[in-house]
Amino acid sequence: MKTKIIRPFPVLASLALGLGLLAMAQYTVVSARSADASGDQGQFPAADYKFATTAARGGTFEVTLGNLAQKSTTQAVKQFGRRMVDDHGKAGKQLSDLAAKKGATLPAVISDEQQKEVDRLGLLTGSQFDRAYVSFMVRAHRTDLKEFKAAAQETQDPDLKAFAASMVPIIQEHLSMAESLDENLKSGLSLNN
Repeated sequence: MKTKIIRPFPVLASLALGLGLLAMAQYTVVSARSADASGDQGQFPAADYKFATTAARGGTFEVTLGNLAQKSTTQAVKQFGRRMVDDHGKAGKQLSDLAAKKGATLPAVISDEQQKEVDRLGLLTGSQFDRAYVSFMVRAHRTDLKEFKAAAQETQDPDLKAFAASMVPIIQEHLSMAESLDENLKSGLSLNN
């Protein structure tokens, strides 16, 4: 009977190489996540970049919710949702182009917190969905309006400042639309005309 001798060096070398590749793969995944989360601020000052990333995620979030609003049985809610998709889609493209010009990368996905809100609203139907969606849009646009007004005054980058200023009247219009829709939903008016 022959006895097979196992040489420990090749086995250990293979094991070490495998573990090294696994560690590199994990590092790459973590680095990719970190890069997506933090991005590259390019030529933007830190505070400007923070506003730009918040605006980018917020715009993507409103497009996502606007698409979700197409499940509504109320025509006015669907129309409002389409308007959010159109306006925030255009604004997102402008902001993305501006960031690219400045050598910055912005997040292309919504945050985990925003995804939870999408999931929550996605579970609602009928008038419950309409009321929750529109109420959320009122709150979100009030917050957006404050942030964009501040950015229009405080950002250092002149192009980003101009972008923020150009969005203020659009956000104000969205807020007025959302508040009106919210009042009509609360009063029970038929919005399917």
